[in-house]
Amino acid sequence: MSGKISLMPAAGPLDGTELMEVVQGGVNKKVPTASVGQTPVYETLTPGAGTITDFALPGTQDYIYDIDTTAGDVEIDGTVAERDGQKVTYCNTGANNLKIGIDIGTAVNRVRANGAGPLIVLQNDNLTIQYVEGILRWIVL
Repeated sequence: MSGKISLMPAAGPLDGTELMEVVQGGVNKKVPTASVGQTPVYETLTPGAGTITDFALPGTQDYIYDIDTTAGDVEIDGTVAERDGQKVTYCNTGANNLKIGIDIGTAVNRVRANGAGPLIVLQNDNLTIQYVEGILRWIVL
């Protein structure tokens, strides 16, 4: 898969709201310039125990999520990508397991990894995934 990025010269200072056109696989997409090459957004979550299916990201930036699993095991089955190349780091800050489902959830939101069952993220550990539009899956970095 090949891609190119087309940029127009800025008329003035950039404020991060400008759109950049990305041509990939013959498809034109516009993404905010602020979402590319910027510091990841840090968020904390304290979900109840259970399963989150097709976890929705709030934007096109890369994210680092501290997930408190104190209430019990949490499983994330699929993450909704907002752009090709987007990265998400899930950090477990609680005493219970954080599980990342493999090939579970809506097809384009699934994590592709070798093995059966979910990936287990223990307390004070983390897992980073990246979306690859060419295979319509997240991969583990």
